[in-house]
Amino acid sequence: MDRRGRSFFRSGIARGIALAGIAGVAACNALVGLDDLEHVLPDAPGGACSAAADCPAPGSACKVAVCSEAGVCAVENVPVKTSCTEGGGAVCSAEGECVGCVDDADCNAPLVCGGAGVPGTCGCESPCLEWSKLLGGSNSTDNVFASMMSVHSDSSAFVTGWFDGSIEMGKGAQLVSAGGQDAFIAKIDPSGSVLWGRSVGDPDEQLGFGVGATGDGGVIWTGSFKGTVGFGSEGMTSWTSMGLRDAFVVKLNESGLLAWQNVSSYETATIADQFGARVVLDAAGNSIVFGHFAGGLNFGTPINGADPMDMGAYDVFLVKFGPGGDHLWTKAFGDAKPQRGPGIALDAAGNIYLAGVLGGTLSLSPEPGKCDLTDISGAGEDIWVAKLDPAGNCIWAKNYGNADTQYVQTVDVDADGSVVVAGDLVGAVNFGNGAIASYGDRDAFVLKLDKDGKLAWIRRYGDPKTQGAVAAIFDGSGGVLVAGRFSGEVSFGVGDPLISKSGLDSVFLLKLDSAGNSVWRRGFGETGASESRSVRLDPSGNIFLMGTTTGSIDFGGGLLVSSAAKSMFLVKFNP
Repeated sequence: MDRRGRSFFRSGIARGIALAGIAGVAACNALVGLDDLEHVLPDAPGGACSAAADCPAPGSACKVAVCSEAGVCAVENVPVKTSCTEGGGAVCSAEGECVGCVDDADCNAPLVCGGAGVPGTCGCESPCLEWSKLLGGSNSTDNVFASMMSVHSDSSAFVTGWFDGSIEMGKGAQLVSAGGQDAFIAKIDPSGSVLWGRSVGDPDEQLGFGVGATGDGGVIWTGSFKGTVGFGSEGMTSWTSMGLRDAFVVKLNESGLLAWQNVSSYETATIADQFGARVVLDAAGNSIVFGHFAGGLNFGTPINGADPMDMGAYDVFLVKFGPGGDHLWTKAFGDAKPQRGPGIALDAAGNIYLAGVLGGTLSLSPEPGKCDLTDISGAGEDIWVAKLDPAGNCIWAKNYGNADTQYVQTVDVDADGSVVVAGDLVGAVNFGNGAIASYGDRDAFVLKLDKDGKLAWIRRYGDPKTQGAVAAIFDGSGGVLVAGRFSGEVSFGVGDPLISKSGLDSVFLLKLDSAGNSVWRRGFGETGASESRSVRLDPSGNIFLMGTTTGSIDFGGGLLVSSAAKSMFLVKFNP
C-alpha cells in the first residue's frame, strides 16, 4: 500500500476483500454469487471507502484499486512496463492491459513489438522471413544482373538476367560465361534451393529479360542475343543474329530442356535491335511477349503480307504464340521518336494491360483519334498505360509527363479491373488531380487507375536523392506490394523514415491498402549498393523478392555478403 492508500494486486481477486464488498454490490444486483462477483467487481468502482483495502480488487495485475479523497473507490492503471506475470515475459501497457510488449525494447532482436501484425506481441516485422540467399560468382570481378522473376502455383520460382564470369548455383554446380555477358535462367524450389540453371552465350552479348511460368511446370523465356547461340542441346538448331541484337522467345520444360523456340531475325540495310522484354501467359496457355525494336520484326508469319518496320526509332511490339510455339499474331506501334514498353499484365478475361515510355506520338488503334497518345510537352518522354482486348485491339490509353523523362517499370491488374503502375518521376506531373512534383532528383511513384483508366490515387515517395519503384503487384485483397530502391532518407507514410545505411541505393518493400494508405514498409541494405528488381506472390500469399547487391544485405536471417562485384539476392517472406 502506498501513501495514497493504493494496493497493487499481482494476480486474481482477494476473497476476503471481495466478500467485504458484497453488501455494496448486492444493493444493485439482487443476488450475486461468487462466480458472478469476479465479473462484476472490476467494473463496479464508486463504493464508499476509507482506504484502498475497502475497495474491490480490479482483477487485473495492470490495474490498482484506490480510495479517492472523497472516499469513493476508483481504479487506476499501474506504471507502464510493470511486470504482470509471475514468470516475467509480459508487461503492462498504458491502457492497463497485460501484453507481451510495449515497444521493441521488450523483444529479443530481430523480433519487434507488434510483429506479424499482432499488437502487444513480439514477432517478426511484417512480412516474416522464411529464407534468403545470394547467387553470384566467387571472384571479385564476377557480375550478376537480375531482371525478372515468375512464381509457379507450386511455389517454385524462375529467375532470369545476365552475367559475366560465373554464378555458383549450389551443390558444386556453376554457370560460366562464354566470354561476354551471357543470359541465364534458373528454377528455384520452394525452400530456396536451385533445381536447375542454364546459360546461353558466346563471346558477344546475350540478355535474359522476361520469364513466365507455364501450367505444366515449364517456363517461357524471352530476351535478346548478339552472335551465335543455341537454346537446346549440342547439335540442335543454333541461331545467328542478323543485325545488332535479335529477340528470342523460348519454352523450357520443367527440367530445363528445350520445348520450342522462336527468334526474330531481320536483316536490314542498317544495324537494328529487337528486345523481348516481358512475357505473360493466358488461361489457354498462349504466351504474349512485349518488347521494343528497331529495323524489322519477323517471328515467322508476315502481318498483312509484310513484316513490321520501325518508323525511325525504337517502337513497341506485341507478339502472341500458341501453347506449342506457333506464331498467332504480331502488332507494332510507334513513330519517329522512341517508344519502349517494359510492363505487361493480363486479366482473367485475357485483356492485355501495357505500360511504357513514349516520345512523339503513339497510336495504339487504327481508328483515327482512338488511343492516340502524344507526349505532353513535345520534349522528354512520357509514361503511358493502355488496355487492349485479347486480340490486341485498344480499349483505352493514357499518358502522363512533362518536359523531363519519366520512367515506368511495371503494371498489374486486380480482379475488379483496377490497374497499378509504378516507376520514377522527375519534375511536376499531373496524373489527373493536379500536379505532384519530385522533391529534387527522381522520386518513386505508385499510380492506381480504375477499370476505365480514371485516376483512383497517386502516391509519391522521395527526398532530394534518387528513388524508384521497379515492381508493383496486387495482393489478391485489393492491397498493393511495391518494391524499389531508395537513397538518402525517405518517409513511406508509416513508421520512421527509412535511411540508406551505405549512402548508396538500398531496397524498399512497401505494402499499401486498397486506398493507397501505407500498411508497413521495410528497408534492406548494409554496405554497397542494393536494388530490388522483381516482387511476386504465390497462391498462399508468400512474398518472393529478387534483386542485386554489390556489398552486404540482411533480410532478418543474418548478413548476406557478396563475394563478387555484384550478386543476385532471392528472398521468401511469409505473409
